[in-house]
Amino acid sequence: MFRRIREDDAMLARLFFRLLPVQAAIVAMGSINAIVDGVVASRFIDPSTVGVVGLYYTMLRILEAVGAVLLGGVSVLSGRYLGSGKIDRTRGICSLGMALAILVGALLTAASFAFPGTIADLLGANAELREPLRTYILGYAFGLIPQLLGQQIAADIQLERQEGLGNAAVAAMIVTNVLLDFLFVAVQDKGVWGLALATSLANWVYFLIVAQYYFRPKAQLKPSVKLIAWNETAEMLKIGFPNALLVFCLAAFTCAALAEDVTLTEDNAKVEIAGVGVADLEPGEVESY
Repeated sequence: MFRRIREDDAMLARLFFRLLPVQAAIVAMGSINAIVDGVVASRFIDPSTVGVVGLYYTMLRILEAVGAVLLGGVSVLSGRYLGSGKIDRTRGICSLGMALAILVGALLTAASFAFPGTIADLLGANAELREPLRTYILGYAFGLIPQLLGQQIAADIQLERQEGLGNAAVAAMIVTNVLLDFLFVAVQDKGVWGLALATSLANWVYFLIVAQYYFRPKAQLKPSVKLIAWNETAEMLKIGFPNALLVFCLAAFTCAALAEDVTLTEDNAKVEIAGVGVADLEPGEVESY
């Protein structure tokens, strides 16, 4: 009995270490996109627009927290069933994670389209930033579902040792965001709308790259609607919530801090985003510390 427990613990430990790159990617993706958007905004739109990206960073923290809850629950429950050789049950857990990601993404998307102004107010936008932040929220909404769903798929294919595919998807997302930011903002002059739309399309690129693995014959953990383990939802959330508690706290702190620390004038803007700062911006200048 004790030997069996030790074997299960060892498998879970290996599973968590294997999923660490995915957890790091969840945090890094939002931060990298925010940095790229902030740089492009300061150079090609207006330095004050960086405040829009900074205020929306709270939403990115919330998305990180949702991803962490689902990833934590899926990894533990998958480890239990993989250790017992229950492949269909493991597929059911992975399918449940994807289904919940779609549901949460759909709710956030609907809220973004229906109440962009209210969300902008909740994020702490002042009168000058409210309208551009509202536009940014609408543009970013197109990429919420693929962002959350792509993160879950990346975790699942990591269980099948597809680290290279996940890394390629992250690289493609970053390159796509940079190129589309330049196209939409610098060339086509779409402003804040183009900035958000570029990030949304980059999220779709990430999702499509990781999702295409399921069309390969060797894929074992293919999602299935029939296998979704809805009865494990409460257990998954209970397991995953501590994994995201810190991120939820950081989201609340970021919202409160940005409401106080984002100061704007006609010539400059000051934005502090977690550990990444974009400070005292002059047109075309970004200082990171």
